[in-house]
Amino acid sequence: MKPRFIGIGGQRCGTAWIYNCLDEHPELCLPQKELNFFVHDEKYTQGNSWYENQFGSCKSYALAGEMSSLYLYDDQAPDRIYHFDPNLLLIASIRNPAERTYSAYLNGIAAGEIPKELIFESALQQYPDLLEKSLYAPGLTRYKSYFGSKLLVVIYEELVANPEKSFTQIYEHLEVDPTFIPSMARVEVNVGRRPKSTWVDQQFNNAGDLARALNLRQLLRWAKKIGIVSKLREMNTQSSTETLSSETRKMLNDYFMKDIEELSNIVKKPLTSLWLKET
Repeated sequence: MKPRFIGIGGQRCGTAWIYNCLDEHPELCLPQKELNFFVHDEKYTQGNSWYENQFGSCKSYALAGEMSSLYLYDDQAPDRIYHFDPNLLLIASIRNPAERTYSAYLNGIAAGEIPKELIFESALQQYPDLLEKSLYAPGLTRYKSYFGSKLLVVIYEELVANPEKSFTQIYEHLEVDPTFIPSMARVEVNVGRRPKSTWVDQQFNNAGDLARALNLRQLLRWAKKIGIVSKLREMNTQSSTETLSSETRKMLNDYFMKDIEELSNIVKKPLTSLWLKET
């Protein structure tokens, strides 16, 4: 089956939350998150038939799609996706870049990818990817040039403030029933959360992928609807009170200023006033 929509990222911008709420919609079907077909050459060289086979369990649904948060950052992905299907509907999500950077740092520590004794400011020097993946304008500009209005950009802060309204807009963009309210609309997934055990957290993800592969989507949706999934994740989540210092926040805001100004023009929204109010 050929997908009709793709979520392109960015990372730590609510993509897991959006994925779960799309996966709940009765008209939509998504395989495992992070297929990353268009950025991993070892997958891409297997051809479109391999990619379309990943949606084999979606034949009884109105629309199939996927979400891979690396797509936003890859230079080749927009062209590859366009040549696969120029009529695909795309969804991107972006977030205050300073907050995204810090969230990625905390997630890196939780995953064991960044030493826990390494303070944030030092991590920025040793892991430049933390900053680079918070620069959204280059990627969105590339996708806009290929897909125009077929690209919907979701602002994470607006999603948090009014999830029902935001998910209605997403469903309208995908041309499915916009009145559906997902049970996880007010359950943020992964954004800023720090799992007590990354192994246990990965098993949750693996279990979901297995349920989709075995065509047990209705069982998975039932578990989400009655709160089993969110409760299990909550039990494996540790509270985090760390915040950015005012000095570090100002440094990051200055660093991201130009990108935010470009983004404001791309999405036609005053992101400078939304994201730089604490400068």
